[in-house]
Amino acid sequence: MQYRRLGRSGLNVSALTLGTMNFGNPTDKAEAFRMIDAALEAGINLFDCADVYAGGESERILGAAHVVVLSLEDLGGDRQRLEALARRARLLVLTLGEQGALVYQHGGHQRVPAFEVEEVDPTGAGDVFATGFLIRYAETGDAIEAARFANCVASFVVQGIGPANLPSREQVEERLKHGRI
Repeated sequence: MQYRRLGRSGLNVSALTLGTMNFGNPTDKAEAFRMIDAALEAGINLFDCADVYAGGESERILGAAHVVVLSLEDLGGDRQRLEALARRARLLVLTLGEQGALVYQHGGHQRVPAFEVEEVDPTGAGDVFATGFLIRYAETGDAIEAARFANCVASFVVQGIGPANLPSREQVEERLKHGRI
């Protein structure tokens, strides 16, 4: 993909633009997401959108979160809210502590088990999980693999108190190969 500087903004934008005028009517949300994914994979980072396209639906589709990571605690235990978010987000990951995580995508969900470790303090595990998930998802594009990786990274954090338990990449890779789920 070729990029051009956008005026004096310092931003580099793709030479090609994805127009979104038909998102929402006649292009449905699922097809629009496939088009967005294909554009991003091709290196397109400039999207044409306006609040008048399809009565504003184009903006809602383009603005939908790609990845949401949260816990049931974040939702105050509200499972109806969870289901509503899962329907709207393209990819939602619900952390379940020692039970692992649920990955919601493509209209369904899959449980990814946690690694068996002795928990000392869970403080920060959710933040570390989210970070690990996003790193691995960016590397692989595979949400299940990313959740397994994130569970592994978080498993180190709960084994002690404070940031001293943040693992190296090598430690994570070793536990992924030999750790118990």
